[in-house]
Amino acid sequence: MREQKDEQKKKGPAKVRKNRIYNGVMILILVAIVFSAAMFVGNIRGWFTEGGSILVTGKSGLAHVERKGIAYSLQEGTVLKEGDRLKTLDGASVHLEIPGQGEAVIHEDTTLMIQEEKENTLGLQVLNGEVFFHVHAKEDPPFSAFTEEEKLTTATGVFSVSVRQGTSTVYVYGGEVKHIGEEEETLLQKGEMLTILKTEKGEKRYERRSLTEEALSDFILRQLQKDFEEKDLFLTKAEAERILGKRQEAVSLVLEENISQETVPKIEEEEKEPEKSPEIKETETQPVGQEAPSQSQGQDPLKNPSKEPQEEKEEPGSASGNLEEEKPGKTEETEEEKKEEKPLETVPPVSEPEKPKEPASKVLKATISIRVDSILNNMKDLTPGKEQYVPQNGVLLKATTVEFTQGETVFDVLKRVAKAANIQLEYAYTPLYESYYVEGIQHLYEFDVGSESGWMYQVNGWFPNYGSSAYKLKDGDVIVWAYTCKGLGADIGGSVQ
Repeated sequence: MREQKDEQKKKGPAKVRKNRIYNGVMILILVAIVFSAAMFVGNIRGWFTEGGSILVTGKSGLAHVERKGIAYSLQEGTVLKEGDRLKTLDGASVHLEIPGQGEAVIHEDTTLMIQEEKENTLGLQVLNGEVFFHVHAKEDPPFSAFTEEEKLTTATGVFSVSVRQGTSTVYVYGGEVKHIGEEEETLLQKGEMLTILKTEKGEKRYERRSLTEEALSDFILRQLQKDFEEKDLFLTKAEAERILGKRQEAVSLVLEENISQETVPKIEEEEKEPEKSPEIKETETQPVGQEAPSQSQGQDPLKNPSKEPQEEKEEPGSASGNLEEEKPGKTEETEEEKKEEKPLETVPPVSEPEKPKEPASKVLKATISIRVDSILNNMKDLTPGKEQYVPQNGVLLKATTVEFTQGETVFDVLKRVAKAANIQLEYAYTPLYESYYVEGIQHLYEFDVGSESGWMYQVNGWFPNYGSSAYKLKDGDVIVWAYTCKGLGADIGGSVQ
């Protein structure tokens, strides 16, 4: 006994040592896990970034940042570094702080890349979408933004960059912005815009114009409503509010006006209606619990619906009236038939409750019209023989409400409306821009009223600077297709040469 106790005493300290070693190893593993997690988060947040940095100070909606081939959900407080690719999704926006220089606001559906300009200096390259810049501090070197190979620099200024389908546009609202092209430099002043177009041959064409209210998107107008240090801007805060209010009023008037009782999708359904069989129509309009069992049994809908139910009732009636004379087996069969008929009567109520699930998805609607008012003032310049296609009131299609699905574009709706309303439409696909270009509507083509004439589209009072096949619609949008004759849109408020 004494020997066993001595052995246990010797084993006790050894066991304690083993436990301590085990606990120490577990602590080291936990520390390694925490350290790895911290390094992982720090890499995303940019805690270990050397040189220049750009900070995410605000975010709404969904946005992602891709770093070294791995995509992360963008979070407020993330520090962006050279090579990062940032993308905002539908309905999102991101606010960036550029330390020592200014700020940038990224619109929805926008992709940009953080690009290193010089040592400890970062710039933003807009790959697609729209970005608003406010550079308010002079730095050496000055802040730089990029559109493809093009470069923009400014010491102080308020401007925006829009890149859609290969077309880049720079808008200057305050200060000066220097555009450094492949061959020459252009100094853009407040109230000017520069559009950079790519031709099919790969060459670049530059168009410098004056800014107009109609050229500004609602996103830009909302940014100009903020308080800026620079008081001398293209639009004041009050003017930006006025334009937004005017657009909202115009949209409300169109939506409230009872222009058309039938929507274009309904017109298409009416054209397809004759193809439906009478049985399908009766099933769709059949009230719950009325004669549905007879339809489920294959009743001919062309017969008098009151006859067959009566015959079915007479057979059970005669059987039940002669119970004493008939065999018990036959009575049992009749009862079984009745049991089999009962489930059939409950079929419609079981299937009907599924119908209320359909309205769960919100119906999206937009309003579209097609106008050629400007041609009425330029009939002398119209190509001979085209007069027959110009209505006296200048309206090819009055404002019509249409339904659309999420992700559809202005071009998608135009095609559907033109087909339903029997309006001739001709368009071409441009591989360079991966977009569709509308050449003619109702036999009225570009250049039919001079070298500056053609079709333009407007959404909620704004003339986008990119193709209609790239503009994704939102519920309540008001679309206007208009023919311009002079000034590449100047006569309809689109632009000024």
